[in-house]
Amino acid sequence: MGSRSMIGRQNEDGSIEAIYCHFDGGLWHVGALLHEHWNDPEKVGRLLGLGDLSELGSEIGEKHCFEGRHSTAAEFERVRNWCLAYGRDRGEEGCAAQRYENAEAFHVEGYGYLLVDGRWVFFHADEPPVPLAEAVEQYRLKKAQHPY
Repeated sequence: MGSRSMIGRQNEDGSIEAIYCHFDGGLWHVGALLHEHWNDPEKVGRLLGLGDLSELGSEIGEKHCFEGRHSTAAEFERVRNWCLAYGRDRGEEGCAAQRYENAEAFHVEGYGYLLVDGRWVFFHADEPPVPLAEAVEQYRLKKAQHPY
């Protein structure tokens, strides 16, 4: 599913460094993964260094087949939690993280996730930003009450 998102971090000078992520940008996938696996600022820095993503995984991983053609089940299992990056894995250019002067310049279409002072903040449409942990918890509670 191509629900777009932006993933970024606010630097000490207030500027924002962010990448685009194409696949499953909502709380159910990107939000949950960031909340559960991407809380180390150094790891987030390496993620941003990958540039734009087709899909966020729980691990950065290594260069692998972008088209998902894996020769064996073992190969699929090895890479299934890795990020899929347009530059690294498909060889595209112009996919580097974008820099924004400040949070106001960081415009999000769809879903947005911003690491600010070591904590994730969630943005969606014109709604006010909320802590990601709170947004994920609310999503999970709502999903448990209404699974379909």
